Amino acid sequence: MSSITAPELLAPAGTPEAAWAALAYGANAVYAGLPRFSGRAKAASFTVEALYELIGYAHHLGRRVHITFNTLVQQHELSAALETLAQIRDLNADSVIVQD
Repeated sequence: MSSITAPELLAPAGTPEAAWAALAYGANAVYAGLPRFSGRAKAASFTVEALYELIGYAHHLGRRVHITFNTLVQQHELSAALETLAQIRDLNADSVIVQD
């Protein structure tokens, strides 16, 4: 007999407060972005430190945090883009959401 699993409840987290609330109210995953390369230039993005705390807490609960990197990168932004991706890797995020 196969078991049925519940679908992932993925919530957007435009602010740290929204992310914590989503996890508190049952989201089993959230997605958030850093100030650059998140596709929402005017959004209240997360700092690296805030994401580190959020990811640690989410993982403690057995939940996931996906980081957005969904913007087109210009040639002159390549170095900064690589640095941002390295930060995301070091945060131990569950995935990166990218634009193709």
